Amino acid sequence: MRAKIADVASVAGVSKITVSRVLNKRGYGI
Repeated sequence: MRAKIADVASVAGVSKITVSRVLNKRGYGI
């Protein structure tokens, strides 16, 4: 769990935008 969180935070700059777009498309509204 710690490694996963660190990985996400490591690429939060780009992941946040991509994930946000994908989740938004799926209807999660994040």
